[in-house]
Amino acid sequence: MFKYSFTDPVDGESYDVMWDYLGGFVRISPFFKCRKHKKTGPSKMLSMNPGLRDVTFHMTGGNRTAQGT
Repeated sequence: MFKYSFTDPVDGESYDVMWDYLGGFVRISPFFKCRKHKKTGPSKMLSMNPGLRDVTFHMTGGNRTAQGT
């Protein structure tokens, strides 16, 4: 698993994006967070796109940094 960090040029905050290169999973929660969407943003996006939820993994529990969609 790789972790990439990026800094939002607008507010200067740093965000971590994790990528599981074996499974192909990318944690997308930081992208929603950096654009100031609420925590429900990823779930709402999945509901608006039929079939996308079927290929999406959501992690709850465990390492707090890894939690999210």
